[in-house]
Amino acid sequence: MFDTDKILSIQRQAKIAVAQGDITTAMVHLAPLLRDVAEHVAQFTASPFEMIEWHEVDFAPALKAWRNAIVAWKRSGFTSEHPGSAGCAAVLALYCDDDPRPLNNEYASYGGLRAKAFLRNLVRDVYGRKSGMKGCVFDLVNEQINDIRFEQAMAAGVPHGHHAEFCYIPGWDGESVDTMIEDLALRAKRYRSGYFDELLHSASLAKFLAWVNVSSDDLIQAVAARNPDEAAKFVANLGDWRVAAKPDQPSLISAEDVMHIIENAGSSLPVPMVHVEMDVGDLFRLDPRKPILLPAMDCISPHDRRYHIGMHDPINGSGYLDVFVANRDVEIPPLATGFAWAGRWSYGIDDTYGIVKRPFYCSPVNVDEACPEDLAPTA
Repeated sequence: MFDTDKILSIQRQAKIAVAQGDITTAMVHLAPLLRDVAEHVAQFTASPFEMIEWHEVDFAPALKAWRNAIVAWKRSGFTSEHPGSAGCAAVLALYCDDDPRPLNNEYASYGGLRAKAFLRNLVRDVYGRKSGMKGCVFDLVNEQINDIRFEQAMAAGVPHGHHAEFCYIPGWDGESVDTMIEDLALRAKRYRSGYFDELLHSASLAKFLAWVNVSSDDLIQAVAARNPDEAAKFVANLGDWRVAAKPDQPSLISAEDVMHIIENAGSSLPVPMVHVEMDVGDLFRLDPRKPILLPAMDCISPHDRRYHIGMHDPINGSGYLDVFVANRDVEIPPLATGFAWAGRWSYGIDDTYGIVKRPFYCSPVNVDEACPEDLAPTA
């Protein structure tokens, strides 16, 4: 807080400007003092952002803002608002109007007086009793206090440890759900059939196999090991169509797990995805230009990589996800935007399956920041 001599010096300079008819210069002289009042009130009164019950926050608007900001970021050449800042701002925006006039707070003080009394006396001394400047000064200082509180809350960000449903859908741009279904849902001879003797080759099946890095031949072998007749019909449906796996990269899950996912999910409208309960604060602190690692679940066995992977139909509220042992970590590619959260579509993960969320808690990291123990299970 400014000392008395500095306050009086500012008042004198402002009064001289007013006497010369220069109201604008008078406000320029007063600006540092008004800012000091705002900073003092912001420091010693409770901010509405400090009252946020983070465990009750609906993070859906924030995740939407984060994802949309990635799109805008790319289009602007990374000059627009950082996605994490956009996500945090979307949360704080819900609470911005809780205290529009913080000078009314009974604890708002300055110079040994109520802050409003100090400013009232200041306006009278500089501009005179009938200047009409009191309301202007009050509005300016209220706005500055709210801006300071918002800046402080933005700097603090979303606290660690608060989670929200989060799905990564490989191959989707995050825009149209109808397009996602068209591009990624499997095709079969009969609606809602997940039987391999009715499964057809399609671009969506190729994308799924490419994501998990399982070849069509390995999938055929997995089906044949259980039911040779069904495998023969599956081969006939595929014809010459084949998908190769990358030999220099392990599969995400086994061919047998892929078989179980396809059979149990059916082929109405399910699309491949991985689900986590995302630590929102940790997500917003990351750089989406770098790959994002989703650490494996460690609540079942610390010696295995395990992920909640499957195919989900968000239109009809059906599908199949399970916890599978993975041969490698799940990474989200740089600047991906194919994400969904509760409320993004008709039926989310919890709405459909009624999960216990705690085992799926996930604290993501950028790949170049991941510790070795994050990248592989212990032996």
